[in-house]
Amino acid sequence: MAHLSAWERSLLALLRGESRSEAIGITDAMESELDIDEVNRRILDAAHDQTWMDVLVAFDATHIDLLEQIESMSDADLQLPYSHFQPGTDTDKPILGWIAGNTFQHYEEHLGWLRQAGVGAD
Repeated sequence: MAHLSAWERSLLALLRGESRSEAIGITDAMESELDIDEVNRRILDAAHDQTWMDVLVAFDATHIDLLEQIESMSDADLQLPYSHFQPGTDTDKPILGWIAGNTFQHYEEHLGWLRQAGVGAD
């Protein structure tokens, strides 16, 4: 859950034109030097001392903020390129792909682990 929360924080930063790297606790320079597995390891290391409740509270707060941000956007906004939100980049694919990739598609990717951990279980 800490992993999902961090990537949603990065998405929220992206949509606000802020640094995605800083939102997950690394520098922009580190992001260009680290592979995705190392970034994910650092995310988990940063959350290591958090309680389960702290992780859930942080996830819920980030998720609510993200939903509010997305709901404030028009259909046209969702088709704007990544570079619109992150000046200095040259990625011209619509931001909608990053929204999907860092939310429901990301949950699906980790669904087995979440179920194994009992997340969402009665």
